[in-house]
Amino acid sequence: MKKLKVLQIGLSHSCGGIETFLINTLNEIDKEIIEMDFINVFETAKNEWFYSEISSKAKIYNLPDYRK
Repeated sequence: MKKLKVLQIGLSHSCGGIETFLINTLNEIDKEIIEMDFINVFETAKNEWFYSEISSKAKIYNLPDYRK
């Protein structure tokens, strides 16, 4: 079966409801079927716990902060 790839764009600098939902989803999905990757567009979105939690299970691509 072909893998479904999901790309989540934009991470926040704080761990709120969306971030918690993304981590819970990432923890529960079957990684043989679904692959999640993330794009960070904010330099301030580098929360250590959130990044370590996601980067252990998915790729995070960091882009330059578009607001500069």
